Amino acid sequence: MAQDAEQTPEAVDAERKKGAAELLVLSLLEERQRHGYELAQLIERRRRFYELTAVGKRALAQEQRQWRALVTAVERITDFADAPDLAPEPGVA
Repeated sequence: MAQDAEQTPEAVDAERKKGAAELLVLSLLEERQRHGYELAQLIERRRRFYELTAVGKRALAQEQRQWRALVTAVERITDFADAPDLAPEPGVA
């Protein structure tokens, strides 16, 4: 059990995904027998729907704050905040 406490976040995430995949397969097989291809198609369809959870919303807000702080720091150092727009005009390559 002490070994589990030392797992990296990536390892924990990989284990969670593996467990979720197993749960999906077993749940689909509980309904009826299926071919492997059908299982793969059903799982792929289910994997395409995502929802931002409360934890995800907090993580997103934190990432956005950190990004804004980085952009502000770069603008201060480079004086880009006061520079004219350097983006090319539409249709100009």
